[in-house]
Amino acid sequence: MKRSVLGPAVALSIGLLIILLFAVALLVLLADEHKDIGSHARDDADRLALVVEREISRNVDLIDLSIEAVVDGVEQPDLMGLPLALRDQALFSRAAAARYIRNVSVYDANGTLVAHSLDSEQKTDPPLRHAFLVAREQSAANQLLIGHPYLASDRITRLVTFSRSIWATDGKFDGVVIATINLNDLSELILDVQNGDGTVVRLSLRDGTALLRTREREDRLPISDDAMQRLGEKFALRLARVIDPGAARGAITARWGVVGAPMVVTVSLSSSDVFADWTQRCVRITLLFLAVSLVVAALSAYLAYTTRSANLNG
Repeated sequence: MKRSVLGPAVALSIGLLIILLFAVALLVLLADEHKDIGSHARDDADRLALVVEREISRNVDLIDLSIEAVVDGVEQPDLMGLPLALRDQALFSRAAAARYIRNVSVYDANGTLVAHSLDSEQKTDPPLRHAFLVAREQSAANQLLIGHPYLASDRITRLVTFSRSIWATDGKFDGVVIATINLNDLSELILDVQNGDGTVVRLSLRDGTALLRTREREDRLPISDDAMQRLGEKFALRLARVIDPGAARGAITARWGVVGAPMVVTVSLSSSDVFADWTQRCVRITLLFLAVSLVVAALSAYLAYTTRSANLNG
């Protein structure tokens, strides 16, 4: 009897080759899909950051216009010469109507409180004193300055200072107008953002100091009781780390600088939310691969056995 051309080793090799080719095809498919989902998620994060930036920028511009109105009033000797009640009414009328402004203070070049929208006898808090010193040091920049956040006396309300320098007619530094902004109220600008439970929006200064942020959620996948499910999820996580290490660390992030202010808007989309469907698909494909691999391995082993038996009998 003639020996079979197909030996046991060849039969097993063919089976192994089929399994490897199947694995490569599945990996390429999953990698392409992951990259496509990640690209769309980055576009979504970028668009959301731009929307929030425009809303923040619009409100910052309104606050700045109110501060500039006070600066313009202080630079008018006739207005500053009016009786205090009339002077303050004219000086702070626009700022009083501005949303998010808690109060406005005017300091002369020596740091003496000249006028206050709520109480002209109010003492200068350390944050306001610091805002004055910073404005005096950076007066040549002639721009809106934003301080670091601090707690009000009630230990609940978060405040931050917006300030601009005042200039004398001879071009010399002549004082500072400081507006105190209620961050608790300003936070409504980002709290209304709806883009999934895992979306985190932050507003910070350019030095990294946080001003506002939505609540953060722990970015972890729920642990499954099914062993095969856990195996598939672990495979999906490791594959994601290979495809896109940045996204696999927990979030897809986009940043936009706020026009006209030293602030940055950051939007982070939870990777577990973005790739939730992809992860489940990985689990199903992992199970499919294991099933197909077992079938191919069994057929290869059977073919090798029958080939070996035929060769021995021949």
